[in-house]
Amino acid sequence: MKRRQNNRFLWLGNLLCCVLLLISGSLSVFAASADQYEDDNSFNNATPIEIKGTPQEHTIHTRSDEDWLKFEAQRGYGYQITTDNVGFDIDIALELYEIGGNIQIEAKNRGFEGEGEQIDYVAQSEGIYYIKVRHTGFFGDSTGYSIRVNEISPTLKPIEPSNSLTAGESSEIIFELVIEAFNKPIEGKKILLNLTPPTAENNARLSVNENNTDNKGQVSTVLTAPSQVGTYTITATLEEDSTITAQATVKIVAGPPTDLQVTQGGNQSLSIGNNSELIAFKLADAFDNAISGEQINLSLTISTDDINNITEEKLALFDINGNTIATSDINGNVSGLSNENGQISARLKAAANIQGSYIITARAENNNAIGDRTNLFVTESQPYLPPLELGEKSGVAVDANGNAVNTTAAFSGGISVNGDSFEQPATLTRNESVIIQGDIEVDNTHVGKMAEILVVAYHESLNTYYMLDSLLEKFPIWDGKLASLVPFRRGVRLEQTQFVDIYQGNIPLIVY
Repeated sequence: MKRRQNNRFLWLGNLLCCVLLLISGSLSVFAASADQYEDDNSFNNATPIEIKGTPQEHTIHTRSDEDWLKFEAQRGYGYQITTDNVGFDIDIALELYEIGGNIQIEAKNRGFEGEGEQIDYVAQSEGIYYIKVRHTGFFGDSTGYSIRVNEISPTLKPIEPSNSLTAGESSEIIFELVIEAFNKPIEGKKILLNLTPPTAENNARLSVNENNTDNKGQVSTVLTAPSQVGTYTITATLEEDSTITAQATVKIVAGPPTDLQVTQGGNQSLSIGNNSELIAFKLADAFDNAISGEQINLSLTISTDDINNITEEKLALFDINGNTIATSDINGNVSGLSNENGQISARLKAAANIQGSYIITARAENNNAIGDRTNLFVTESQPYLPPLELGEKSGVAVDANGNAVNTTAAFSGGISVNGDSFEQPATLTRNESVIIQGDIEVDNTHVGKMAEILVVAYHESLNTYYMLDSLLEKFPIWDGKLASLVPFRRGVRLEQTQFVDIYQGNIPLIVY
């Protein structure tokens, strides 16, 4: 029984009144009217109350009256039981029981007469719960109250809504299931976890795709070493209620540069006085993600004894739209920043007066060990090349599975020994200088498309096939499988007649 201190004179007044009534030989008893839900005085006669419905109006119509109510709860959801509009003659206490009659919340009685009470509870199991309302203080005729039950859904939220990592790093993502209004974590709920990568062609995975929340209401998964840059979205969903979801994002950025290589226009052949096709170098990390904004240094050299006549040969850099942005200095050096595709593009301009092999080398400014180079072959004019395959120029085409397909492509090529005309076959002796060239009449359906050019040589005496790599330094053995072929030229946009300068110099005596 509780009353405010400032009600002490009311107590005294009531006491004097009672004394006067006794003296006069009569006694008055206060009694309120029974409400419409009677007889609800017991566990078995509890009145159903609708969750989130209209509040029910009740009265404690006698000092010993109890009101029992019941509602159906879901495990892991929050329930707020509130009494309002309490009459000034009653001091209400609330109790909560589960279906077996075990008390869950003992008498909640923090307010005074005329003040409401509230129970905040997270259901530990699914089923029927019972509310008991009783009176604990003095009694009078103002004993009405209203009662309502609200359901509060749990909330899923990420501990870290967003994160940023470099390619190849793993990231733990933690979600928490909680009744925020009560600051109460929910244990034992199954959470489904789903990953949306930046593109469909992505092999990133989550370490677990479902799990139950622990005693902190948490569930975790690991985005395992994603290699592709972009934004990864992890969605968590409460299995029993798909409307309860949360998302976290992980932004993957490119790692440190590890590779710089020719991706377009390598190993070109051109006639004196013509500009080369565009040559592109790409700076990338260990997972081939483009790295932008890094300085790349290009240098131009020429393999010729006529070193005094190279003043007109220049390297020009181009932006992503094909506009000239820089030209090499007198020493053939020029620098620029990699674009959004990680590329720096250049063209050999006005190769006007020197035949020979030009070498363009690219190096990363911050790591000189990262680099690549390509050759450009400048000839007096495009020579006549004999057709391949004993006079037949028809090409043979296969698809990715090795199956033959129709094509109109045709190949020509030959070998020039010591500057003589191109022949096929040709007989070589030790230390003779050779030029090996070819051209392709491209199938009309492939003109204008990007391609890689591959070169394979057959050594008859050794019965062995060799490949020519882009650096012209090694001759790796080919095992006959298409997947094993090494590109000689990458990123070539095919023209109707595609000229290929394959090799200039002495044939090495040692085969690598």
